[in-house]
Amino acid sequence: MEYFPFVTTAGRMSKFKKAMRVIDANEVRYEHVTQRRCSFCVATSEDPLRQCSVCKSVRYCDEKCQLEDYRTRHKRECGRFVTPPLTRAFLTQSTGNDTIYPKHPVFAKGYHDGVGCWVSHEGRPDFGLQAFATNIWATPETWRKTYSSRITSYTPLAEKYNALRPNLLTLAVVVQNRRKDKKPIVVFAGRTRVVTKPGADHDVTQAKSDLEDITSYEEEGGSVAALRVAEDPLYRCPRLAIKNVAGVEFQADHPPLTVVNEPHGIVFLAPGEYVVYNVQFRVGDGNKCSTDVGALIHLRAASFVWQLAEDYVPWVQERAEHIRSNPRECPAPKDVGPPPPETLIPFDLPIVFAYYLDAIKEGERKYVEGHYGKKHTEAIMKQNEQDRWVYAVAAQMQGITDERLAGDIEVSDVDGQTVLAAGTTGTDADAALLLPTFPTATPRTPQITQTREQLAGPRSPMSTGRLVKMRMRMLLRPMRMMLTTSPTATPRTLQITSLTEPTTYVTRGRNLLRCASF
Repeated sequence: MEYFPFVTTAGRMSKFKKAMRVIDANEVRYEHVTQRRCSFCVATSEDPLRQCSVCKSVRYCDEKCQLEDYRTRHKRECGRFVTPPLTRAFLTQSTGNDTIYPKHPVFAKGYHDGVGCWVSHEGRPDFGLQAFATNIWATPETWRKTYSSRITSYTPLAEKYNALRPNLLTLAVVVQNRRKDKKPIVVFAGRTRVVTKPGADHDVTQAKSDLEDITSYEEEGGSVAALRVAEDPLYRCPRLAIKNVAGVEFQADHPPLTVVNEPHGIVFLAPGEYVVYNVQFRVGDGNKCSTDVGALIHLRAASFVWQLAEDYVPWVQERAEHIRSNPRECPAPKDVGPPPPETLIPFDLPIVFAYYLDAIKEGERKYVEGHYGKKHTEAIMKQNEQDRWVYAVAAQMQGITDERLAGDIEVSDVDGQTVLAAGTTGTDADAALLLPTFPTATPRTPQITQTREQLAGPRSPMSTGRLVKMRMRMLLRPMRMMLTTSPTATPRTLQITSLTEPTTYVTRGRNLLRCASF
C-alpha cells in the first residue's frame, strides 16, 4: 500500500483540530450549564433540573417557579412554539468564549396543528456549499479526509450529475410534537422542501438532473420552484442525516427504535418528542452560487411533512411483508388516504443577512472571528485555504468533464496515443475505476490539446469518465488516497480503492410497528 500525504502539515492540522475541540467543549459546557439553571429564577443546581414535558426548552428548580413562569410567560410561549427544545444538536444561542453568533440561528420557524418546525443552516467555517462527493455526516475536522476517499467513486458521475461542484445547501431542521390531544405523529424528513422566491427558480434549478423532483408554477412575480431533498446519485437515497431523536444523539449502529426508516428519515414522535436532522438541497450549478448566504437569499420558505401515527400505521400493516422484504423503500405519506398536512414556513431574510453581514461587508476573516472566536481565526483561515484548494481540484476535474462533453477538448499522451487502462476500453474503463497505464521506466505525461478545429483525424474513443480519472491522477497526488499496485507488472497499473461502501439499511421502529406483525 502506498499513501500520499496531505499538503497541510501536522502542526497546522493539529491547530485546527484543537480549535474545533475547544469549540465543541464550549457547546457541551453550555448545554451542561443550561440544563442546571432555572429558567425563571436563574438559580443553578448541581444536577439537571426538571424540564417542561411539552416543549423541552425550559427548566425549573421547583414547582413554585414552574407555576409562576407558566402563568406570566411560558403558557403563551410554549403554545406558540417560540423556542425550540434545548439540545446541542441545535444551538440557537451563542456559547460565549469570544463568539457573537449562535451555531444554529433560526432562519425560519412555524407550527401547524400542534407540530412545530425550526430551520437553520449547518454551515462550514468558510460558509461554502458542499458537493455530492462530501459526506453529510462529516465534521469540519474529517471533511477533507472523507471527501478525498469518496471523490473517486463520484468521478464517473461528474458528467451526468455535476457531482464534483459545490452546489448543495445544508439545512438543520427540528420538528417537535406538541399536540394537545397527545397523539403521536410520524415525520417524513426525506420529504422536506424549500420554495424559491418568484423569479429565482432559473438560478436554482439550472443544474437539474433526472434525479431531481422539482415542482414549478407561476406567480405574479415570476415562476416559483419547490425543491425536494437532493437524491444522492451513487446511493440513490435522499441526502439527509438524523442527528438527534428526543434528546438522544443518533448512532447509526444503535438507532432509536422510533426511527422507522433511516435513509428516508421517517421518525415516530410521541407527545413532547422531537427530531433534529440535516438535509441538503441542490441550488444551482456550483458556479454562480457557491455560498450558504448566496443560496438562502433565493429561497422564500421551507415545508415539512408529517402525519398522525394512527393514519400511518394501518397503511404499514397492510404492506408489512412487502416493506420487510424491501427495507430501503420509503412508505410514502402521499399513498395514505387524504393529503397529509404540510407546513409552509417563510425564511426571515433580515435575520439571514444579519447573520452573514460581517462576511458580506468585511470578508471571510471577520466572519470567522465573530462565529468561531478570534483566537481560533488563524487556524481556521489556514484550513479554509486548504479546503478551497481541494474544491479547486474537483472543479478542474468537473470543468474538463464539461468541456469534453461539449467537444471542446481532446486528451492524448505525448505520442498522440489514446490513454486507456490496461485491459479496458470505452465504458468498461469507466466501470473499472482504473487509472491510466504508464510504463515504469519512461512515464509519459498527458497533455490537453485545445479546440476541436486543431484536432487531426477522428475523435479519440476515450470516454469522459476515463478522461476525468486520468486528470485526477495528476491533480490529486497530494491528497491522501489509497492506491493498489499490481506486483511486478510492466506497464504498471494503479487502481483506486474507495474507502467507503454503500450502507445496507434496515427498517426499524418497534414502538410504531409492533402491531404490524413484522
